[in-house]
Amino acid sequence: MMSNLCQLKVQIRYININGFSWEQIIRDHLHKLKVFQLKMEIKIHDINNKEGEVDALIDSFRSQFWLEEHSWFVRCDWMPDKQYTYAILYTLPYVFNSFDFNVPILSKSTYSHNTNHQSFNYVRNLHCNMVLTGELNLCHAQFHNIHYMSIKLPANDQFWSIVPRLEQLTSLNVLLDNGSDIGQSQLQSLLNRAPCLRSLRIKSCSSSTQQVLLTGKSRNLSILRLFSQGYSLCFDNQACAALSASSLGMQCEVLQIKVNYRADVITLINGMAKLRALYVYCCDDKINEKLKATNDELIEWLQQRLPSTCTIIRDEHLFYIINIWIR
Repeated sequence: MMSNLCQLKVQIRYININGFSWEQIIRDHLHKLKVFQLKMEIKIHDINNKEGEVDALIDSFRSQFWLEEHSWFVRCDWMPDKQYTYAILYTLPYVFNSFDFNVPILSKSTYSHNTNHQSFNYVRNLHCNMVLTGELNLCHAQFHNIHYMSIKLPANDQFWSIVPRLEQLTSLNVLLDNGSDIGQSQLQSLLNRAPCLRSLRIKSCSSSTQQVLLTGKSRNLSILRLFSQGYSLCFDNQACAALSASSLGMQCEVLQIKVNYRADVITLINGMAKLRALYVYCCDDKINEKLKATNDELIEWLQQRLPSTCTIIRDEHLFYIINIWIR
């Protein structure tokens, strides 16, 4: 059965198979193979000689079998920092759904005209970690069809040339440096350039970020997650009222947020007409994990003030989160 295979797409992790071994496998068992698409996440053993290991791996894909018989080319990306002990090797063009774009990044390829294979049109999920300064060997890479993106802000300015279009972006996950005005500005630009954005998650939320959210516009945004464990900023009553009245608040259907007082929950539910699910951490919640099995004072307080059509429970796994479903 395998001998009749014409196309093979392989994605593996931490199994180092060099070009010589792949060549032998294909020659012995896959005589009719015409299309070979490979992605390997490999372990680098000598962190003091990363480039040497990569060179040896890349050279194993330079035989006549790879370059002349099949015109199958590969690229290998790795990070120079010693804390990163892995590299990614993949065939060109890149045909997999997800891509991790880290900066600084180094890259080597068996294809001499790199720019011809720098379009990553198959990628739908992009994970970006681009420090403000760093070497971009993939500076000609472009991602045109991103649906989901996670990114740490502020990012290198070359980000905008790498992701020139965000019309298809529907979900955005942001890790934001609280003290960076550049990061706030970049977040605003992302929101402005993503007309189809439906879900936004921000891991960090400073007062400056609040202002971006209150003034930002995204026609289709319906899921907004502003709370993440470990971040201390709460929305006060004024900020909750402003969020409810904002463009994002008026169209939001699912909200995850941290608020100062339980009364802010009432403000949000009364002010956000489309809201159907609220996941909230109230800073004035007195319960602790040892007491959560007894009468829940906050749940009772909310039940007395919200419509009977609301379902209110404490999260099974994160006891400090109150889950409210609005019908």
